[in-house]
Amino acid sequence: MNQSRFFAFDATFTVTYIAVSAALAILSATLLSFHMLNVAFTTLHWSAAGLNVAGALVLPFAPKLYRKVTGTSYDFARGPVIGEEI
Repeated sequence: MNQSRFFAFDATFTVTYIAVSAALAILSATLLSFHMLNVAFTTLHWSAAGLNVAGALVLPFAPKLYRKVTGTSYDFARGPVIGEEI
């Protein structure tokens, strides 16, 4: 590959994206279980719920922002990147 640096960036971004997605899902499940168990929500619980909703709304735009910041013009795919040698 001619651009191994982008491969490392892509791998780091992908792992981080998956981790944040998993964290949002776990937080949603935790808050839902607290609600079903009739746990009284405090300000911290409501703040976590608000951050969870905000994160879920922003997460779909992360790949586009990543491409804009790194200057890559290709979409994430399993195939080879156009313009790179294998």
